[in-house]
Amino acid sequence: MTKEFSNTSQLKIIDINLKNIDENAVNTIYDMVSKNKTSSVVLDLSRVDTCVTNFFEMFKRKRGKKLMLVNVDSKILATLYMTGYDKFVRIFEDKLSLLDDKNELINRRFMLI
Repeated sequence: MTKEFSNTSQLKIIDINLKNIDENAVNTIYDMVSKNKTSSVVLDLSRVDTCVTNFFEMFKRKRGKKLMLVNVDSKILATLYMTGYDKFVRIFEDKLSLLDDKNELINRRFMLI
């Protein structure tokens, strides 16, 4: 897993360079998020197509930490909303929206009929 870090004031942005987030990647990401003590952590998922369920569980375990997502694939986004894990993270359309603190994707609830 190739990782790129960039810091902007109080944000630590982690670019995930994987198509699929598997169990090993979840452990690595969890460790990276846990090491950061002071700033908020942003996961850029622009290259990610699929992920395992434990990736969503990580959001629940890290609920006290400011964790945000950007550039989320529509399938992953729909899964987040349907499972309710979106309440543990803030989700933004792209990095510009994140930096401007605008266009947060919220209240997108699905109902099965």
